[in-house]
Amino acid sequence: MPTDFKYSLTRICLRTGQLTLPLAMLELFPNEGEVLAFDTNSGREFDLLMKGPRTVAGLQDFFELHQLEVNDQLLIRLLEDGRYALTAVTRPKKVDYSRPEATAKILDDLAELASPFSEAEIRGLYPDLPADFDLAAAVGQDGRFVKYEGRWQLANAVAPANEALDELELIDPAETSLDKQAKEPKEVPNKKRQAMVTPYPRGVMFPGDAGLNSEQEPNDLSLHGKAREVLQDFGFRIEGLSHGQLMAHADLGRRHYSVLVHIHPQGAHLDWAAVLARRRETGATYLAVFGEHRDLLKQHSPAGLAQATLWSWEAIARAQDLVQTVPVSPFDLEPHFQRDGLFEYGLERFEKSVGKRIAERGNFSAVLARLASMKSPAVFMLEDVVVDADIPRDQVLKVIDLLAQAPFHLVTRVDSGEFCLRHSVSQGLLQLSEYALSLRDRLPSRRTERLQGTPALDDTHSFDSVESVSLEAENGG
Repeated sequence: MPTDFKYSLTRICLRTGQLTLPLAMLELFPNEGEVLAFDTNSGREFDLLMKGPRTVAGLQDFFELHQLEVNDQLLIRLLEDGRYALTAVTRPKKVDYSRPEATAKILDDLAELASPFSEAEIRGLYPDLPADFDLAAAVGQDGRFVKYEGRWQLANAVAPANEALDELELIDPAETSLDKQAKEPKEVPNKKRQAMVTPYPRGVMFPGDAGLNSEQEPNDLSLHGKAREVLQDFGFRIEGLSHGQLMAHADLGRRHYSVLVHIHPQGAHLDWAAVLARRRETGATYLAVFGEHRDLLKQHSPAGLAQATLWSWEAIARAQDLVQTVPVSPFDLEPHFQRDGLFEYGLERFEKSVGKRIAERGNFSAVLARLASMKSPAVFMLEDVVVDADIPRDQVLKVIDLLAQAPFHLVTRVDSGEFCLRHSVSQGLLQLSEYALSLRDRLPSRRTERLQGTPALDDTHSFDSVESVSLEAENGG
């Protein structure tokens, strides 16, 4: 089984772009020549050079790509194709918020989000922000923000509200409409006056609810139904929410997680403050945004700040195609709700994981095809399968060991590297199929109870007739 080797980086490693191998890793690399490294995070390949038996050079670009620092680690694994898989493992870096550039980064992030935030919501986005950090002073001193109704927002977003206030028209209620037409309205001291207010632009009066208020145009119901159907195909239990949102529940027995799914209409503005408020309200484990690829490109940075994942419709359709070949459950998708989603690199990671499972199935089929060409019963060597199957030796051995176990019992080990094919592959698969169908018929079924009421009763029925309300037991998934 391949082993991951851990290598802690030093200042010399980062400065020279080289690794000095310890004794435990000397046999992992050749003594000289060029080797190919594969970055498991970015998918890029790097040409490395062995400068002697202990020095691996050519890692400068890799270090810069991941912005590695002293005491960060590399996980190194030798792959079956001869390449070296490199995985960068960085230590959590504590931000020094006393530095001006750290404060500037917060302000730039808030300006990019372009949504109203209370001080508590800003601190929620930066959980490591010290309690004594004067957030109000930092945001207030920045000329881009003003505080309006308890929330910090961009000054140009509040300007329409001020313009609306200038349009207030004062009217003396003692005047009739005819009087008003006959003469100009005049000031009446110490008299109650009525104000006619030009309506505020949408999202100004209640900026925190701008993205989810009842006046906003409803989301495309077809997208809502599409998301529901997709998540149900993946095995989630779906709960419909208002404002075009869904709650996807993954019931995994002893484990459970939930996802707040926000359907992002094409070309619409995404109010992250409102979406984050809804996440806190629902207590969802994860937050996912479904939308068009072009729209999600603009949300990449805000999504990272909000700890949300992006799921493009194109990638979801691709995943549905792959699911037709290899089943996928909520357990398989949880890592994508944790990070990357199904968007650009997240889709690549999903396709690689599914592709690996498809390749394993292909290896299984290739070994069976080679065994099917043998006359049974027959004793064969491991090399007899490896040569014709064109599969790595360890993978062939893995499949043969599986075929020797229940319920296959197709082969048995005779000696080291020597096996016996008990009977033909076609006969073994037929017996396996009959066993699987028979077992399915004997498996216990989950039963759910559904309360069903009869039509409304008239006064002539006695109280005992209420017993007609029954519990209907039915087979459920």
